Amino acid sequence: MDHLGEGFDPECLEVLPGWELESDADDRLIVRGAALASGYAVREDGGWRWEPVNGAAGWRTRDRVRLWTQGTRGFLRFIGRDADFVKVLGELVNLAALRKRLGDLAGEMGLPSGDAIIWPVRDERAETQLVLAGAIPPAKLEELRARYNAVARGFERIGAARSIDAVPLTILGKIDRAAMDDLLAR
Repeated sequence: MDHLGEGFDPECLEVLPGWELESDADDRLIVRGAALASGYAVREDGGWRWEPVNGAAGWRTRDRVRLWTQGTRGFLRFIGRDADFVKVLGELVNLAALRKRLGDLAGEMGLPSGDAIIWPVRDERAETQLVLAGAIPPAKLEELRARYNAVARGFERIGAARSIDAVPLTILGKIDRAAMDDLLAR
């Protein structure tokens, strides 16, 4: 990350003129600007309701970011989405980073991308337990878990592995969180 001080990061975005960005204590992005939407529709109980946005307070997103300036230019780097962060044994864990590491290991083993995922499950003692769920043969799933755990820090280790038919997806191709929770609750 030495290049951050030089004002260049190939994984960053330059803030466009007319936008004011800041982050809160948890690194969540807050956006203000004349082009900010006045509100958004929320689907609730089979219907829709309007949720207004306070332009002066800004839009608090669920994105976690790092912000910095270089001269008069502003930059941001996405760290992840709020839902991608969980507490395990008191430590804040970035699931997106762990899933990337898992994907790299799966690729090295010749396993199809996206057929296994690290999923957080509530745990009385540890707050959250990390579970490896995958639509791959159980022996390969355990091998993947063992390889991952061999290089993971203690609080990032996967506690259990569960075979599933498929990782459930929404119509947008994203992980269906509710369906995944239901699968692992059985």
